Amino acid sequence: MSGREDEYVKHVLDSVANGIVEEMEYECDGIIFEKLDDIRDRLPYADWHSMWAFRTLTQYVESKAEEKGMFVDTVNPRNTSKRCNECGSIRDDNRHIKTSSNVTDARIRITPIIPQ
Repeated sequence: MSGREDEYVKHVLDSVANGIVEEMEYECDGIIFEKLDDIRDRLPYADWHSMWAFRTLTQYVESKAEEKGMFVDTVNPRNTSKRCNECGSIRDDNRHIKTSSNVTDARIRITPIIPQ
């Protein structure tokens, strides 16, 4: 990436990080990312800049969340789309469509987990 492209991508990632933190600031105490350390094994043709973007976005979110007194953590990605974040039950019909839906067991809204 050229210096100009690099600055543009950093600006976009900063804007996304701001949006994530602002959206979650009044809804919760923290932000949870899926832990995708082995994503390179599953996406062998992903360019280095894709991995850089994931890492950079996470760092931006961590910094901005800390300023707001929020925590940032990671979870194992297994069954995250089927697990109720309130009661922990795992069911196929808990899987959300698009961004959120009502969970069958706990009857709460699921906030999507943003990949790292």
